[in-house]
Amino acid sequence: MSRAFYRMSWGLLLTILDIRFGFFDILPDFIGYCMIWSGIRSLENYYSDYRKAKPFAILLAVASLSEILPLWPGSSIQLTTNEIVFSLPSLIYLGAVLLALLLMLNSFLSALHKHALQEGKRELAYSVRARRRFFTFVSAAALIVLPFSMNATSDVLLTMIPIMLLGTLALTIVFFTLRKAGKTFVLADSREANSMLEEEEDSWEENEEFIPADESADSSPAPPNEGNDKT
Repeated sequence: MSRAFYRMSWGLLLTILDIRFGFFDILPDFIGYCMIWSGIRSLENYYSDYRKAKPFAILLAVASLSEILPLWPGSSIQLTTNEIVFSLPSLIYLGAVLLALLLMLNSFLSALHKHALQEGKRELAYSVRARRRFFTFVSAAALIVLPFSMNATSDVLLTMIPIMLLGTLALTIVFFTLRKAGKTFVLADSREANSMLEEEEDSWEENEEFIPADESADSSPAPPNEGNDKT
């Protein structure tokens, strides 16, 4: 279970980092969303509510392919001139991605909060609840402000920088939340592994056949009847 949380954290980090050469992203978001998707698939075997976030992870993985293939020329997706050029298609795409990311992480963190309470991890549960609220508030604010950036002046765009920084901070906090969950549930994994080992040992002892000693082998054979000796 802990490995799934760590896998998701590294996948989310790939989506946060944006290192480009021209329009080519050397850390594609597609790989990051696939890692998140894989982590959710593993975790839903332990707690079914995690599966609510899976459709949004699949949608984000498919949508992120448009960043690898140049489908948005002259938009904010490719940054071909090292300048952000807002256009209607790019704003629609960016808004859809932000909304899917909000729904995915909000539903996942909600499931993690319930799972932590169920497992008695109250400290983790309260931490997840507070961080989920912060991420939801910042993401909702970014979605509200985003449409106004279409025809905004440079001064207005500068005021959006704090919201962008808060959005990055919120995702970074979610990254550390996933790491904390992995460290918290690693003890549960070790207990589960020990219980499985004990069950295997018990079943081996139950199935072990008891072979009694061969009494005929221990008793010496009767001497042959040689008859009475003649005196």
